Amino acid sequence: MVREGVYTEYKGKEYKIYQDKKDGQYYIFFGKGKVSSELEEFGYKEGFVEELNFNPNYPKHTGIYRLPVTPSEVGKVYSIRTYAKYKGRDLYVSRERE
Repeated sequence: MVREGVYTEYKGKEYKIYQDKKDGQYYIFFGKGKVSSELEEFGYKEGFVEELNFNPNYPKHTGIYRLPVTPSEVGKVYSIRTYAKYKGRDLYVSRERE
């Protein structure tokens, strides 16, 4: 699995985190872009809200949920990038294919 991005811990679980450039609010995310009643139930219970897509060319439901947080609510923030060693060289891996 290729992982990339900025992550933090919230209530003992790891989430992606980002700061909105417009208002400075921090958000944590979960979801794989697949709509699932199990994810939806967990998200609503924890206070997450699904990001909706308002572009008419794409499905409205994204399957990605976000929650506004403050810096004091989350743990350390860290960046993750995946590398592979190939023929003695470290190569950055941006995605994986089957």
